[in-house]
Amino acid sequence: MIELHEIIGLGLIPLGFIFLIVGTFLKWDFLVDPPESWKGYSHTYLKRLFGKEFLTPYNYIVGTLGSIFGIYMFINFLKQYLQQN
Repeated sequence: MIELHEIIGLGLIPLGFIFLIVGTFLKWDFLVDPPESWKGYSHTYLKRLFGKEFLTPYNYIVGTLGSIFGIYMFINFLKQYLQQN
């Protein structure tokens, strides 16, 4: 049985990816040019491997695909929840 708090949680997933897209568009440094001193941060690692220019298209692609997937999951869970009640 699907509960309402699970649907609300799923609704937050696309918001996180939209945050990634908006932050990249606004050129937030921690998304497009993180400092090298942030050793455990994934974007610092990607910047070190592929260069600074890689991060902007990467963020847009991951943000778009993640948003689509999150919205799809949210809609499916919402349909199941509404059919149960």
